[in-house]
Amino acid sequence: MVTLKWSLVFDKMSSLLHGCAVTMEISILTLIFGTVLGVVLALMRDSRVKIVARIAQLYSIHAIDPGQREAAKALGMPWHLEMLRIVAPQATKICILPLVNQFIATIKNTSILSAITLTELTREGTLIAYNSFHYFEPYIAVAVLYLILTTIFTQLAGVLERRMA
Repeated sequence: MVTLKWSLVFDKMSSLLHGCAVTMEISILTLIFGTVLGVVLALMRDSRVKIVARIAQLYSIHAIDPGQREAAKALGMPWHLEMLRIVAPQATKICILPLVNQFIATIKNTSILSAITLTELTREGTLIAYNSFHYFEPYIAVAVLYLILTTIFTQLAGVLERRMA
């Protein structure tokens, strides 16, 4: 009969939490970089320079009803205020849930970074397993930490959805 050594996980919890922090840092940086790049490309789509608009054709902020933008123009609203006061609030409401879902997927996908020896959550679990010759306990702990992280952000998405409805 196999005896599980859970004390190993509790002794190495600081290492696992450090890996969890690295996972979150990478995920947040990815979210920020991706969002900024997406917004820049979406704004480029409205550019008067044809080559710039064509480069950005894959991304668009045209999910907003065109009548909204036309009304802003009819009122003489400058482009930057149109984007800030009309388009951005509506685009945020449309994009926030898919963005949170993508963030959750990014958290889970950071495990691939262990292949290049970046010490994130999965790599910390692997190192504990290799050094202790106990594989089940560290990987269960890693899975539980991923579950906790994704559950927190799933609940956050639910709260945001209710507030923005």
